[in-house]
Amino acid sequence: MAYSGKLSQEQEVHLRQELTDNLYISSKEVADYIRHIFSVKNTSKGVVKLLHRLGFVYTSPK
Repeated sequence: MAYSGKLSQEQEVHLRQELTDNLYISSKEVADYIRHIFSVKNTSKGVVKLLHRLGFVYTSPK
């Protein structure tokens, strides 16, 4: 069984939509959003893994 993370599937859908609609500069900002909205604590490293699992990639601003 694969690790599904701390967020439910519905929360992941909500987060995916939030990240599609709004720009977050750092994984710390995303972790703060997750803690504020879902009351779930994540490290920045954990958020990076979550974002990769959700199909997001980091691109450097130009």
